[in-house]
Amino acid sequence: MSVRVSRFFTEQALDSESSVVVKGDQAHYIRNVLRLNVGDPLVVFNGTGGEYPGTIAAIDKKSVTITLGAFNPINRTQQGAVALGLCTLKREAMDLTLQKAAELGVSTIQPLISERITVSHKQIQSRQSHWQGVVTSACEQCGLNLVPEVLSPKSLQSWCASTTGVKLIADPDARSGEIPESIDQSYSLLVGPEGGFSAEEITQSIAADFKGIYLGPRILRAETAAISLLALVNQRPERNSR
Repeated sequence: MSVRVSRFFTEQALDSESSVVVKGDQAHYIRNVLRLNVGDPLVVFNGTGGEYPGTIAAIDKKSVTITLGAFNPINRTQQGAVALGLCTLKREAMDLTLQKAAELGVSTIQPLISERITVSHKQIQSRQSHWQGVVTSACEQCGLNLVPEVLSPKSLQSWCASTTGVKLIADPDARSGEIPESIDQSYSLLVGPEGGFSAEEITQSIAADFKGIYLGPRILRAETAAISLLALVNQRPERNSR
C-alpha cells in the first residue's frame, strides 16, 4: 500500500526544478498540523493543470520552502463538462455540497438565487470567496488539478436560459431515473433549495429544456440530491472512458 502524499494548492506560478515559498495558514498546516519535516515529500498544483512533486527544503516560524521536481501533466477530470446550478443552501449544507461536487468532477458551480432560498442576498454575495476555498480544499484532497470555478451568484431564470448540453433537474415527481446520452458529454444539472422549487420555477426550467430525473421514492435533502445526480452522470459509460 502506497503512503499518501499531501497535496497543496497555490496561486503562485510554478516551474520544474524551482522553489516555492508558502506562508500563512498553509505553512501553519504543514508545520503544526501535519508535522511534516525537511525532506518530506508533497505535491503542489496551481489549478491550471498538472502538478509538481515536491520536497520540503526549509521550515521556519512563518514559511515553508518547497523544492519542485519535474512537471507531471496528469489531470484527473471526467470527460466532458458538467455545470452544476445549485440554489443557495444554508452554510453547512452549501459547503458539503460544494465539497462533494468537486470530488465528483463538476466543471463549474453556479450559486443560484431562487424564490424559496433561506439565505439572505447579502450573505450570498459575500460568500463566493469562501465557497471557492471549499472547492479548492476538496481538490487538494481528491487529486484534481483543474479547480472548478464557483461563479458569481445569479438568478435561477437567468442561468437556466444560458445553459447548454443535456439539461437535468432533480425532480421527485419525474418518471425516469435514466440519464440521457450527451453527444459531447456536456451536462447542466439543476438542484433546488431546502424549500424546493416554486411552480413557476418548474415551468421556467421546463421551458429551458430541463428534463426531470427521478432519484428514488424518498424526498432527498438538497445536498443529497446534488450528490446523487452527479454520481448518476458520472456512471455513464462514455464519461468513464479515456
